[in-house]
Amino acid sequence: MAKYKISEGNFDKFLSFFGIKKDDRPKNIDDIIASDPKLAKIDRELGDINRAAAETIRRSPQLRKMFKDAGLDY
Repeated sequence: MAKYKISEGNFDKFLSFFGIKKDDRPKNIDDIIASDPKLAKIDRELGDINRAAAETIRRSPQLRKMFKDAGLDY
């Protein structure tokens, strides 16, 4: 099967073959997450996990040093 490349200028035309209009596509990932209840739930759960991990890092001098040595902001 031959391979085809779609240029950026023809991408909207390509999507129109599948019934997807440019105005119907989400603008960014936050819109996709907000419109899907399952993804929104996962996003909230990941936020909770991140907050708990940040609190663990703040309490542990060894973890703070490890992150600082790696050049990461915690």
